[in-house]
Amino acid sequence: MARMTVIVPVYNVESLLPLCLDSIRKQSLGDIEIVCVNDGSTDRSGAILELFAEIDPRIIVVNQENRGVSAARNAGIKIASSPYLCFVDADDCLSRKACEVLSHTLDSFEADVVKCSARVAPELRETPWLKKTLSLESEVFEGFSKEVIFKKPSRPFPWNGAYRTAFLKDNGIVFPEGLALGEDQVFSFSTLARSAKTVLISDCLYEYLVERDDSAMSSFGKNHIKKLESHERVVSEILRDWSAGGYIEKAYEELLSFINDFHLIQLCTMPQCEDKNRLLGSFKCVLREHFDAEEVAKKVQNKYLSSAICDLLQFDGNLSTFDSSRVWDLYAGSFGREAAKAARRAANRSRFNKKVKAIFKKVWPLPANSMVRYLDYERECAGFLQRSQMAMSLAELEKLMK
Repeated sequence: MARMTVIVPVYNVESLLPLCLDSIRKQSLGDIEIVCVNDGSTDRSGAILELFAEIDPRIIVVNQENRGVSAARNAGIKIASSPYLCFVDADDCLSRKACEVLSHTLDSFEADVVKCSARVAPELRETPWLKKTLSLESEVFEGFSKEVIFKKPSRPFPWNGAYRTAFLKDNGIVFPEGLALGEDQVFSFSTLARSAKTVLISDCLYEYLVERDDSAMSSFGKNHIKKLESHERVVSEILRDWSAGGYIEKAYEELLSFINDFHLIQLCTMPQCEDKNRLLGSFKCVLREHFDAEEVAKKVQNKYLSSAICDLLQFDGNLSTFDSSRVWDLYAGSFGREAAKAARRAANRSRFNKKVKAIFKKVWPLPANSMVRYLDYERECAGFLQRSQMAMSLAELEKLMK
């Protein structure tokens, strides 16, 4: 029996798949099984998998109709025969010692879940959020821990870590199928809540390729309504799972704070329209299955969070209750008043900067396609931006540039 099962969901990644498979095949821990689930690929991904399976008997290829990444990962979990398993997206790579370190950590700590640090590729596309989320410090948490679920960078990704196979199967933990965005959050909430011991390690063992233009995250980013509808289902799935497991009461305010940050703030930033009214009404129904306004008012200490959730539970179609002016109160509900003030100042600076850059590019058009000239242009734009912030208001600047 292999020591670790590596599950790779595959869909139309022919150009990146060989690099991913090579990184897994070259693991310092050779005693692994590699389960590749071809989720109905229409490019040459299937042929590449078969070729690799011919030269490496550790590779098991499972072919299925296109049902999404959750169904592909679930198929891998079902046939995994090793005591431990991990997930690798087909456009990402593992560091050479990933399987060795992860399996050793699970074994030595007798843990159900281990999470590790990861690096972003290309490095220039690393955002502050990604850097924070993928940079872990070594810590151990026993049983249900609000700290590891809500305070530490343990979510949302399932691939920067590994799991005890029996833990997943005995608890019936799978990815929610039919959910194209946010399935990772649901899986993370389910595993972290039930884990008897969770270990975070600082070792950087995974290389994450920032989304391709045809990835699910990229396509959802272009359709705001679709993204919000998916986020509502994510919240619904988490609440359903936590209600069944009896976890809501263990982290009542923290869970509501997550829901506020994850979904309600984004709803509030929408323009006043019928879609916003529909989404707020639908989200109210989701929360009412698990929360009561009077109970929220008694249990939630943060007055901004309490007010926001109570107003949503009593939403009557009056959009003025959740217009854009309320965003900063909602932000304070999850992060505190001082953080909300700082975020508001940053947002104002960002809007000013965008307008200044637009003026700059209107007066001095983008140069011909030369990287050196482009970098010079960006430096000039940055200098112009800095001078404008120090010297004048936006109105004065626009008047000057006419």
